[in-house]
Amino acid sequence: AYVALSDVHFTLTGFASQSPTESFPMMEKMAKKAVQLDDKLGDAYSNLGMVKWYSLELTEGEKLLKRGLELNPNQLNGYIWYSVLLSMKGEGEKAIEFARKAYELDPISGFHQYHYIWVLYHNRRFDEAVNLIEKASESQPDFAHGQAVSGWVFRHLNRLEESLRHSEKAYQLSPETPWITANLA
Repeated sequence: AYVALSDVHFTLTGFASQSPTESFPMMEKMAKKAVQLDDKLGDAYSNLGMVKWYSLELTEGEKLLKRGLELNPNQLNGYIWYSVLLSMKGEGEKAIEFARKAYELDPISGFHQYHYIWVLYHNRRFDEAVNLIEKASESQPDFAHGQAVSGWVFRHLNRLEESLRHSEKAYQLSPETPWITANLA
């Protein structure tokens, strides 16, 4: 239950309008409580690792993420958070490998589809990102965050009409999310 509560606090930041300074301390507290009750919960370690890398404690974050994946090699968030950390460290190919793993474990999820696109985007693999956007747009047309990420990719490729279309759709779906609103600027 504490891992799920920890996940909720991430969701409040990523998909709503609560700031990380408000939600991440509770995310960390819930994940620590989960580990205290059962130190074999890989998802709890991964959530702790995500909080650490977000705080730019990359070494500690990486250690916790690796521990989480060691304990539960099928947990999606561990692959996602670790791929973001690897992107931050400039380890693009490895980041793509971990994002792809999350996508392969759950190819239906809009979050995992678009996270993979985000990692491809940040590692300058734009053609691959566009190919995946086409698939993801068909299966998850109403996923606001995915539409926003698609807007970034197309903007970078100077395909401005497509960028605007995706960015406007993201805003229509989630006007209360500040970074989606900023995406229209």
